Formats: sequence, C-alpha cells, structure tokens
Amino acid sequence: MAKKAKTRKPGEPILATFLIADEVWQQFQAKAQSEGKTAANVLMAFVENYLVHSAPESQPTEALAAQIESTIDRKMAEVENVLDQLQNHLSDLDCRLERIEKTLTSTNPSTPQNPSQIIDIDAIAVEFLTPDSPTPRDSALTPPEIGLTEKALCEEFGINPLNIRRNAQIRGLSHQAYLHQLTGWFYRNGLYYSA
Repeated sequence: MAKKAKTRKPGEPILATFLIADEVWQQFQAKAQSEGKTAANVLMAFVENYLVHSAPESQPTEALAAQIESTIDRKMAEVENVLDQLQNHLSDLDCRLERIEKTLTSTNPSTPQNPSQIIDIDAIAVEFLTPDSPTPRDSALTPPEIGLTEKALCEEFGINPLNIRRNAQIRGLSHQAYLHQLTGWFYRNGLYYSA
C-alpha cells in the first residue's frame, strides 16, 4: 500500500534529495563556499529563479483576442482617416499648383521657362490637416485693381513668406522680383498688383 503524503502548512520546508556525482558535488560546495554561500542557499535560489523565469506562456483568452482585434480595428480606422486627410490635402495642393502655373503662363506665355522661373517647393506652404482644422478656403484671387501686401500675396498663393528672401538671394533676385516670378503680380509703391 502506498504511503500517504503528510499534509504540510504553506511555506513549511521539506528535505529534498537527489543523486549527483561525488566530484561534481564537491566542486559545487567549494565554489559556493568561495562565494560565501552554502550549497543549500545556492540550490534554493536556483529553484526560485527557475520557477519565476521558466513559467509556461499562457495562451491568449478569447477576451484578450477580442481586445487585440478591437485595438487593431481602431488603429486601422485612425490610419485610414489620416490617409483620407492626406489625400484631400494633396488634392488641395494640386489645385493651388495649377492656379500658380496658370498665372505664370498667362503673364508671359511666349517666353520659355528658364531655371530662375521654376517654382521652388520650399516656397509653397504645406499644412497638415487635423480633424479640428477648418476646411481650406477655395477663394478666387483678389480683384486686380486692389493691391496686396507681401504677406497677403503669399497667403493668396499659398507661398511660405519665410523662405522668400533666402530663395530670392539664391537666384540673385530681389524678393519683389522673385515674388513676381512666382505669382505674376507686380510690385509698386509697397503693394503687389495683378498684371
């Protein structure tokens, strides 16, 4: 008949025995002693460490799988929303570029473009839309008889005013001449006028 196991209280120590080669045991005890430890303390630390670091990974439950799926769906919806906003902004930039190209070709259609007449991408303001941003305005250009300040002209054509002087200097132009090349508008008495 099998011997019945004694009922133990939680945390009550037991005597554990195992077989090991004598020379290996002697080396183990000597190493532990050289580190100021007992063989029993090293073995107990090993067992506790083994239990903590080698626990089998649990399989995801249905709730966890549903939570992961929900997170993925939510993130995908956010990505699609940002892609839609970028597509709308790209369409707006295309319209602005067409407007600038039409203005450039209408001011001097017979003269072929040379490198100094090419629009610099740095000069075009790029704004990223957020869900809170107002819809970009699609206004017509200001009537030709009304002069615009440099800032207003830049806003009208979507040009970043911070880059005008630098880009004009690179081309050896005044900033007024550079703005004229970009927009076709002429500088006169502190304001810009349509051709």
